[in-house]
Amino acid sequence: MINYEPIELKFVIDDHDEDEKYSCVHGEYTDHDGSIVINLFQMNPQQTIDVIIHEVLHKVINETGVKTTEEADHFIIPHLMS
Repeated sequence: MINYEPIELKFVIDDHDEDEKYSCVHGEYTDHDGSIVINLFQMNPQQTIDVIIHEVLHKVINETGVKTTEEADHFIIPHLMS
């Protein structure tokens, strides 16, 4: 069994900002601190749950120590979620 650190979720409601950091993004896993930012702007409850699961899977994949690309993660994550 692998023990993982608790997951820090940060929620924002960001339709735009000067950086446009999250304006086009529903969620983002940040590997430098392990936190996950979820942008709730124009998301329904099911999308929010799906985005949280998606970003947690990014974190889990990263914590295995295997180096992957975001493209590779985006290939496998939908298969894991189905």
